[in-house]
Amino acid sequence: MTIPMPLWQQARRSARLNPSIIREILKVTEQPGVLSMAGGLPSADTFPVAEIRAACDRVLTQAPREALQYAASEGFAPLREWVAQHLATLGMTVSPGQVLITTGSQQGLDLVGKVMVDAGAPVAVETPTYLGALQAFNPYEPIYTSLAGDADGPLPDAIRALPHDAPGTRFAYLLPNFQNPTGRVLPDARRLALLAAAQAVGVPLVEGGATRDASVLAGLRALEGTGVEAVLIHDGARPLVSRALIERLVAALKVHEGAAPALAVTDALWRGAGGLVSGTVERA
Repeated sequence: MTIPMPLWQQARRSARLNPSIIREILKVTEQPGVLSMAGGLPSADTFPVAEIRAACDRVLTQAPREALQYAASEGFAPLREWVAQHLATLGMTVSPGQVLITTGSQQGLDLVGKVMVDAGAPVAVETPTYLGALQAFNPYEPIYTSLAGDADGPLPDAIRALPHDAPGTRFAYLLPNFQNPTGRVLPDARRLALLAAAQAVGVPLVEGGATRDASVLAGLRALEGTGVEAVLIHDGARPLVSRALIERLVAALKVHEGAAPALAVTDALWRGAGGLVSGTVERA
């Protein structure tokens, strides 16, 4: 007797797609009388409702067809130009062609995993680290290696040890500003030491920066142009510089061709100073 195959046969990687813990946390916030501090939700009283309404009215009046039409995968060109101009005020020299617009930092993390991670490839993370990043990387089947740390954050020696402890590490995922879930901020000296360690062993850095408006920190320009590869995933304006990697990210992004151009969330990648230091970004 032949047993028929199920009509819908799931991919093996779907077993790694567990329910989102963050989504479960947010469900609790919808219950009456609950004021949750776990989801990182801003106060609704601070939302600029009038300003957003006016902006939407202006866009739909001045350029309705462009606003509602499909756009290039890289993002709405005027928005990318604005991001580049904004970054110039933060000390970075970035062209609009080096900016990639995504539908959120989570999509940026997914793109990094899609482009950088093979099954069984090591990925270094802090302990603890942001659950949403692990959920984005998990479908690509990495092997996580924990970075030893102290009260100031990950230890530079843990980065230097990666070639021995986890050969072939694709990148180290760090959260230097208001780390999730601890809230820790990396001291300047530790940032410098981590970048030096990453440069010494050739390990790329992926930075989560959604809880800070700017990653530019005074006094760190000395490391500009060190050649450290870094990706900054941030709900806000950030640059994309490494041409080879941005082309791969855009190729992966084309799966979602036609994302609404009005979504003004930018993720970033650059070669040079990287996501943990300030200074003018060196174009790859």
